[in-house]
Amino acid sequence: MDLNTTVTFTNITRSIRLRELYPNAFLLFFISNISVGIIGAVLCLLLIVSICATRTLRGGAQILIIHLQSAEAFLCILNITSSITMYFPRFQLTSFSCSYFFFFIMAVSQVHQWSSFLLAVNRVVAIIFPLHYHIWTQRQMIVAAIGVSWVLPLCINIPIAAGIIGKFDVTNAWPGCAVYPPKENPGTQIALLSVGFYFPLAGTFFCYLAILLYVLLSKYVKSHGKIGPVQLVKRATSQRTYNKRILISKSLFISSLWFLACYLPFSVVSSYFFRVVMMSTTPLWLRVWYNIGYLGGPVAFFTLCKDYRRGISFVIQRCYAFITLQDMRIVILPLSSGKFTNDRSNGAPYDY
Repeated sequence: MDLNTTVTFTNITRSIRLRELYPNAFLLFFISNISVGIIGAVLCLLLIVSICATRTLRGGAQILIIHLQSAEAFLCILNITSSITMYFPRFQLTSFSCSYFFFFIMAVSQVHQWSSFLLAVNRVVAIIFPLHYHIWTQRQMIVAAIGVSWVLPLCINIPIAAGIIGKFDVTNAWPGCAVYPPKENPGTQIALLSVGFYFPLAGTFFCYLAILLYVLLSKYVKSHGKIGPVQLVKRATSQRTYNKRILISKSLFISSLWFLACYLPFSVVSSYFFRVVMMSTTPLWLRVWYNIGYLGGPVAFFTLCKDYRRGISFVIQRCYAFITLQDMRIVILPLSSGKFTNDRSNGAPYDY
């Protein structure tokens, strides 16, 4: 019996014993995590549909927002799958399946982090350097941003999945997978994972902090009767475009703070408090709280931006009309027709 088989047998035996010790907690965790995953995936998909159904939202940073919400929806689906493998013993992952399944979770999680960071950089250019923003909305730049957000996580996680720099394996506590460091030079893995998670997370925070300080400074300068940087920006862009950019940045900033508040407790406890992880149900609830972080984006956009509410309201109305009219055997035009967009103008997408 090799080492991997021994570790797998020990971990599965311990996981089944912990599941028997806390059956009610395990059941409640399963229901809660599945519910959060379903709600998160539905909200992310609704936001994507809202953007696609609204003509004025099909440009600028909206493509990056669609990419970000797609990653979050995929993570919600992966979390549902993870909950099933944790709750039902017959679906529990082994060392072999862990190396593939957890690779996807880690890679897409880092894609989410880097997408958030590059979107924050996009917002900095849109608000602080508006004269250069048209460069960042070109197709080549959009494709480059999406490509970077995928290439870096793949380069980070492929060596771990291949067993070159550590490995993905089943945990020693609750059912699930974890990252194990290599026996030699564990600092290499720590550096790689920091590039995948903590660097874009910190960069996102500082980008929105720079925007906040920029706007506050401009308001202070304006209150003293001088022309501040925001006033110069407004001269370079229309008032409507500037307000839209600020509103989108505010929504992204709130969703980033939401995710940060949900991500850090799970990350800190699982990394540094091993006794808590091994001997209590705390990791289960921290995992649920961590998954709630993916709900922040759709909630912020639908709460603060009426354009997205109009978009989803329009889609719901069209779906209801389609179902109703189908019962009456009346043929209607599909949603993709230009006649059914919910904006009142036929102009090009706004450069938000």
